[in-house]
Amino acid sequence: MGNAVSETCVWCFTSQEEDSSLPENELQETNTTPLLLSQPKAQTKPLSSVREERKSVTSVELNETPRGTSFDTKNTDPLQEEKKSVALVELNEKPKGPSFDVELLVSLLDKATTEFVQHLELPLQEEGSQEMMNKDGFLIYSKEVPEGIMMKAQWLMPYAAKEFFEFLGNAEDRCRWDKSLESVSIIAKYPPDIVVTHSKFKKVPMISPRDVLLVSRVVKALNGSVIINTSCEHGELEPTESFVRATVKLSGYYVETIPTDEAGNKSRVVYINIANFGGKVPKSIIKSTSAKHIPGFVKKVHSEIALIMGK
Repeated sequence: MGNAVSETCVWCFTSQEEDSSLPENELQETNTTPLLLSQPKAQTKPLSSVREERKSVTSVELNETPRGTSFDTKNTDPLQEEKKSVALVELNEKPKGPSFDVELLVSLLDKATTEFVQHLELPLQEEGSQEMMNKDGFLIYSKEVPEGIMMKAQWLMPYAAKEFFEFLGNAEDRCRWDKSLESVSIIAKYPPDIVVTHSKFKKVPMISPRDVLLVSRVVKALNGSVIINTSCEHGELEPTESFVRATVKLSGYYVETIPTDEAGNKSRVVYINIANFGGKVPKSIIKSTSAKHIPGFVKKVHSEIALIMGK
């Protein structure tokens, strides 16, 4: 994921005409005869006639076929003209959407990644965590923290990290298969792989709709890779009355390659999320609802990846 920067070079050609006049009989000669820079003394013409001849000579010089290597200064190639037109539009086009402080985004991601790895190195069931689920290959634990609620989950999958991350990175397609979402918008992209997204979640019974503004990237960590997310802010994307803004301290999936087992699983996934969902919903309800949501979400992701891969 990244941005392509288009640069446009505009070349300007200028020409300087010599002040010369030629006799009428020499205008009909071929290009192999040098042009004379003075008139025969035997002929004396009025000044007005000389000026007309100068105009005629200039016209002929401009229309002559150049000797040696020729350059198409008119550039009649339609494809080249189209490229020039597009380049000029890109040059004059103003960036769309809000711009972010990239250094701040990198700092937020670095901080979130560091803390994510710290939790990754701890036991899956950290001190004070409650077991929320242990079935169908899913281990899920949760506990309350000062920033909100922490969820940690683990499962195996039959896909590599690259396949998993590429699928999750397709934000434009997510609303098609994730029915909890109302919309997902890519707000900005910065090379090499930083992406800012704004997600709006649908209203569910007794719970107001949420939205979240996240910055994300994929990094190497321990023996695998992590797609890491954390909340960011922008003056043009302030919370509105229509949605309760959730705040994500860190959220991500760690994927590590394992020897393929009998079920065809080739990766171990650890999900860690520390977030404040906002509003007044009791934390006990958020913990139980989130835990129940994870297996269904993961199975849907796996089935969608299988369809893409033709399995």
